Amino acid sequence: MFGYVKTNRPELLIKEDAAYKSVYCALCRTLGKEYGFFTRFTLNYECTFLALLTLVAQRQESLSFEKKRCVCNPLKKCVYCKNCDSALSYAAGVSVILTYWKLQDNIEDQRFLRRFFSKLSAFFWRRKHRKAAGKYPEVEQAAAEMMRQQEMAENTEDFLIDRCADPTAKMLSAILSQPFEGTEKRILEELGYHLGRWIYFIDAADDLEEDLSQGSFNPFIREFSLTREQFGEKRREICVRCNEVLNFSIPPILSALTLLPNHSFSPILDNILGKGLPEMQRKILFSKEEGKAES
Repeated sequence: MFGYVKTNRPELLIKEDAAYKSVYCALCRTLGKEYGFFTRFTLNYECTFLALLTLVAQRQESLSFEKKRCVCNPLKKCVYCKNCDSALSYAAGVSVILTYWKLQDNIEDQRFLRRFFSKLSAFFWRRKHRKAAGKYPEVEQAAAEMMRQQEMAENTEDFLIDRCADPTAKMLSAILSQPFEGTEKRILEELGYHLGRWIYFIDAADDLEEDLSQGSFNPFIREFSLTREQFGEKRREICVRCNEVLNFSIPPILSALTLLPNHSFSPILDNILGKGLPEMQRKILFSKEEGKAES
């Protein structure tokens, strides 16, 4: 469920790309500082987006930048965003908590070897997770509740595809809105719900072939009563259906975004949600067909 909410980089201005990288690198540094060096490897686009969104919703414009050597690559210098510690700390805590629960999900779903490594990683992660959960109990509660509701949604006989996405949608709604009150909270609840729904379905679409081969749950496999033998002939139909489901979420996401205050980072958020999400859909659902057509 990580790696989907990212910029459409060719469409960014150079200064916007540099600003995005400054938040990405600053989040990496915050993860290492607060939770240890190896947590830097969990750095992801979703939590960078969370940090950016939090800064915009907080109307925090008094930002500055500094250039320092990269901790992971001392031969490289990076530009870091400053004066945004609370947003970065929150995004780092969310990253640690969600990584832990992702490992727990893997332990339940994966085959022996991957389950073994997930258990080993979860053991290593336990202390860091405890620290983040103590600091952000609302996020921990939302993630734990998501796992419980997800299991129920996937095992119910009364199958509805939207019901499967509801736990992730509610979790992201709670995470995005948690630091806020009033109007901003309501806006981010709405944005988070539909973005969570989109993330659940794009992840399901991306994992479709793997889930088929492993016999894992996938809402699109369930909806189409799909078997491995049918996948080739039904691929186009399934991709079109996935695209329809995903497109349903994008208008309310963009509508909610327009209600947030204008900020120097606003064009980056516009790029991520307005151009990055559709581009991710195209790559995952239709890039193979486009490649065949070109050849």
